[in-house]
Amino acid sequence: LTDREVLVRLLGGDLRITWAENGHVFMEGPATFVFDGTVAI
Repeated sequence: LTDREVLVRLLGGDLRITWAENGHVFMEGPATFVFDGTVAI
């Protein structure tokens, strides 16, 4: 297994995954706009 923090290297940039003591999981990394659209309901 791993430590409570791991760095995942992806094409879009590094993603840091942190598993907190309380069980919550956090993902930190770059955010970019990838989609724009509408949905007719």
